[in-house]
Amino acid sequence: MTVTKEAAAEFKRMLESRNLPVSTRVRVGVEPVAGETTLCLFVAFEDQPTAADDDGVASEGIEVVMDKHLRRSMGEVSIDFVEKAGQGDFVLRRVAEAAH
Repeated sequence: MTVTKEAAAEFKRMLESRNLPVSTRVRVGVEPVAGETTLCLFVAFEDQPTAADDDGVASEGIEVVMDKHLRRSMGEVSIDFVEKAGQGDFVLRRVAEAAH
């Protein structure tokens, strides 16, 4: 799991503007969509101890945690930040595995 320079800059800007503690991490997770049988990926700030089934990594100065089972099913991902028409969104991209 990696964080692009653009995403790291936006995370740092958000952390600073919200006066969040330096121990704050970024959590990637899934949650059910109300009334549907689909799941929604989310990216959120958290300042709680990690759970035993969490997998964490530091990338570009940002600590990111994700449930180990979710990480295994998603494979290697990169968190990016993309701006279009004055609006920005975090995007999770699967990283292509290197040919062996």
